[in-house]
Amino acid sequence: FYGNATSISSVPNTLTITNNIFSSNALAISANVALDSILNNLFWGNTLIGPAINFDSTDTVLWKGNVNTQDPQFVDVPAGDFHLVSTTTTSTSSGSTVSGANSINGISPPDMGAYGGSSSDIIPFLVSSLTGTSTGTTINLTWALNDCYMVKGYNIYFSLDKSGPPYDNATSPTNAGNPVTFPYALTVASSATPTLAMPSNVTSSPASGALTISWSPVANATGYLVSYKLATAATYTQLPLLSATSVPITGLTDPTPDGTPTWYDISVQAYYQTTYYLATKAYYDPNVPPTVNPKEALVFSPEAIVSVGTPTFGPAATITDFPEPITPNPNLPNKGCFIATAAYGYYDAPQVQALRDFRDRYLETNSIGRAFVKWYYEYGPIGAAALNEHPWLKPVVRTALMPAVGGALFLTRTSTVTQLLVLFLLILMTAMLVMYKKVVKRGGSR
Repeated sequence: FYGNATSISSVPNTLTITNNIFSSNALAISANVALDSILNNLFWGNTLIGPAINFDSTDTVLWKGNVNTQDPQFVDVPAGDFHLVSTTTTSTSSGSTVSGANSINGISPPDMGAYGGSSSDIIPFLVSSLTGTSTGTTINLTWALNDCYMVKGYNIYFSLDKSGPPYDNATSPTNAGNPVTFPYALTVASSATPTLAMPSNVTSSPASGALTISWSPVANATGYLVSYKLATAATYTQLPLLSATSVPITGLTDPTPDGTPTWYDISVQAYYQTTYYLATKAYYDPNVPPTVNPKEALVFSPEAIVSVGTPTFGPAATITDFPEPITPNPNLPNKGCFIATAAYGYYDAPQVQALRDFRDRYLETNSIGRAFVKWYYEYGPIGAAALNEHPWLKPVVRTALMPAVGGALFLTRTSTVTQLLVLFLLILMTAMLVMYKKVVKRGGSR
């Protein structure tokens, strides 16, 4: 009983109170409870105990094994762990055998407190603060040792490239014993590097001074490396490795007042690195036959995630884009896809994004395309402003843009194999149509 205003309040005085610890309470027990029923309890730091217990061990009539001068030495009160630290305190193995044997080691007399007696919890407390680092194929682990005197050791569980139970070594965990010093060295193995594909569906969403890059997940990837540079520069700046499939790139240069953009090349690569996910559980030594299957914690510690070896990178996907301030319609700034943005009503419309992707992949990669983009940036805002002044034209423009949007979606959202297949079918159909016309013409000439 810890930190209560009143721990036990009883109207009848014949209440059996045996093998408890009363600590830091305002009142431990209501004063009317008979002394004959209060046996082998520890009182520590209470404002009032209640009954007039005699704590003189020479008084065999009233003492009854109760203690009032011994810190119970709890493991961790703030964490709610009221296990006992030491085997030398008068709260351990000092309980009354009325409650049976100690539930942990099966030996009488039991401890006082929450974990003494035959019916108390036999599960160790959750292990905390597990961390790990790697050196070659050795993982060095540390964790917060459980100070409970009943803990005899720790089992280490791990899986390769997979988080959470069941762990790969669930049937035969590594027994780390009870380490005196850290780190604990665990020898592991690197795995074979899987084949990594080039990231697909790489897109860029611009903002003022920033680009947010997104892409589809790559099978077998541990994470991704995103790099960027000025289109005119020779070397890339690498962002920290990440596991997400989207990342903002900030600190970039916006277009000049006359609308000239600053172009950036962005590279995205998947990488693989052997990664271990580790957890640990404390266990008690039963100390009674059979000595196998020690009483183990029910809950795993929080995981430690440790990478082993060096990362291996797959092929890079690259795009080119520029940051630009985004202002809601109808106040259109000098930015790309002006007419489409005005027609569809907002800058992030999927049709607008498809046209932007087409611009980045097919127009900005050649001189003719760049010349068209430059011309469009000069006259596009005029057309967008006209659309906003005459909203009735927007459905007409959306209809007119349908072939362009469809073509952009086809070229930016389908694989090269699909595009070649469609091209082949179009050529075949054209050839068949030409042949059909020739046959019809010959037939008519007869």
